[in-house]
Parts: sequence; C-alpha cells; structure tokens
Amino acid sequence: MAGKMAAGGNGVASLAGTGSVADQLYEKLKAHVRGALPHSAVLSERKLAAMHGISVGTVRRALERLVTEGLVYKKHGKGNFVAEHGATLRTACRILYADTWGDTTHPFYVRNLGAMAVEAERHGFRLEILPYPTKFRKPEEAASMLREASDPATAAVIVPWLGAERYDALMEVNPRLKVVSATQELNLPGTAVVLPDRLAAGRMAGQYLAAHGGKRIALVHRHWEAEAGLREVFRNVPGSAVTVIEAPIDSDPDTTADALATGEFDGAAFFDDRVAHEVLATLVRKKSGILKKLRTVSLANAGENILPAETARLQVDGHQIGLTLIEVIRAMVDDERFGGTSIYLRPTMILPEKAPGRRE
Repeated sequence: MAGKMAAGGNGVASLAGTGSVADQLYEKLKAHVRGALPHSAVLSERKLAAMHGISVGTVRRALERLVTEGLVYKKHGKGNFVAEHGATLRTACRILYADTWGDTTHPFYVRNLGAMAVEAERHGFRLEILPYPTKFRKPEEAASMLREASDPATAAVIVPWLGAERYDALMEVNPRLKVVSATQELNLPGTAVVLPDRLAAGRMAGQYLAAHGGKRIALVHRHWEAEAGLREVFRNVPGSAVTVIEAPIDSDPDTTADALATGEFDGAAFFDDRVAHEVLATLVRKKSGILKKLRTVSLANAGENILPAETARLQVDGHQIGLTLIEVIRAMVDDERFGGTSIYLRPTMILPEKAPGRRE
C-alpha cells in the first residue's frame, strides 16, 4: 500500500514507497536518525503524523521499532532523541531508574547516576530516569511505572523498595523484566538487592562510640539492621543504654535536636547523612560547643561531605553502588539463572577532622 505524501520535509523524506505506512515511515525515520546528530530531538509523534497525513498510532509503532533497535531513545515527558552512533544496544535496552529522591544535587545521587549511565552504555543498555516524587503513594505514579515497565524494550527497573505485591504487578506486565531494589531480599526470580551493609555500619558505629567511652547512646533515624548492629556492640558494654530517636527524613530537625540536647547523651549514631546534617546544624546553633562533648557518627556518602568536622563518617560510595547495580542487571539479563542475589557493600570508616575529647 502506497503511503500518503508529506506536507513538508524537516529532514524526514516524504512517504512514497511500497509496503505499509508504518514500514515506510520506519525506513524513512531510520535513514534520517542515522544521519542526525546524537541526542538531537526527533519530531514529535503529532508533528510526524500531521506531516505525513497518518495516525499518531502509526507513527508510534514506527518509533517504537527504532527505540527497540537502539537508534532512538525516549526521555520521559520530553520525547524521542537520536541515540549515539555506532552504539550496539540490546533489543531490550532500557533500564528504568525510579527516582524518588528529588534532590539531583546530592553527592550520592550525582555519583550513583553518573556511574550507572556510563556503565549501562558500556554494556549496551540505556539508563532512563523517571521521577516519582511521592514515592508511589499516588496511584498515577504506580500506573506510570507499570506502563513504562511493560515496554518490550525495557530490560530492568531499579526501584527503592520491592514488596511481593509490586513484584507480581511488574511480572504481569513484563514477565522477562529484571528488578533491582535497595530493600531486603525476597529471593524471587529475576530480582536482586544492592545496598550498603547497614548491619556492618551499625557495628562499626557502635565500636567507634564505645572505643571513645560512649555509654548513653542516641540512635537517630532508626533502621532495624543498623540498630541491631549497634545494640550488639553495647550489649557487651556495662552500664550502657541505647535510646532510639525517631527522625524521618521529612521531620522537624528542631525536635530531634532538642531531644539530643536534653537527653544527657554522650554519643549519637545517624544512618542518613541528610538527617544528620540538618539535626546537627540545628543542634550546634542551639547549643554551641556541644559537639566537643557529644561523639557523633553517621552513614555518609562519598563526594561532598555535608557533616560537621567533629562527626565520624561511615562512607558509602555511590559510584561503586552504581557500577554494581548495572553489573548485576547485566548478569541477570545474560543468564536467566542469575537472580535472588543480595550484594551488601561495606562502608569505610573516615575518622573526624576535629575529634572531641575522649569521655571516660
């Protein structure tokens, strides 16, 4: 069937050949993107449909073939773009990263995503970042993730947490999908876990505080594994006590700072450096000089240090986690037997620049 003539070119030749309209448009677009600059925008589906006098659905089918072949890639909410020339992409090449952080300037985020993007391209994948600001609490966000995951070009998704219900929903729309999360292992086919070793972090925090005479310890921003490691250490320290101060990421730092200032603590352990940064900055403003007496330690990110100079850091490198995430996905895609794997990355202890005096 002959295709309809286009009203104008704009770098894409008119349809005048044989075969289905979708096939003709696919061949024309394919020739166009091979001669276009990498990362340049492809005309929108509506503009291409109007230009050639065909339906948007027909245009979409042609573009989806180009995406599957790795000649074009999608940016969520922005359209289609020309892929790198010469890049050998897999048939299922998309790796979707569910971004629930919202802070693109955070050092962990920058190092983590930078490493993932480079490593993904090296293995023939393409990383796409999809924003989910309410962490899937809104139904439309969950629906959006399932819609993107159902694309045959999607090889894997990286999500902050994974429960059995979400796993079942993802497998229903794409049975070959691989899923990597930062939650505890579910030992389900096609899944893996990559995360900092918080149990080890809790032990290391406890050993640091105990070695410097800490006995009355505040655990801020509870994480059950980190808490288990911390309590394991202080069970063997006579006269010690660990008190949990709940401090979710979106909580008021003044409340937590007040609890630390009035609780007669000699040590505090944090397991989120954003929480530690906000709480300790507030604490110092309220009670100048307190960090000369209160020994503090926090799980922290490699790169820019946002913690006070008196705080020891249990450093986790987002770059290394990013590389590991992609390597795990590559292994699962290449070998169906690889799955149900958990990889824990042990933090590195970085002693404080200004250590407070030892408490006996």
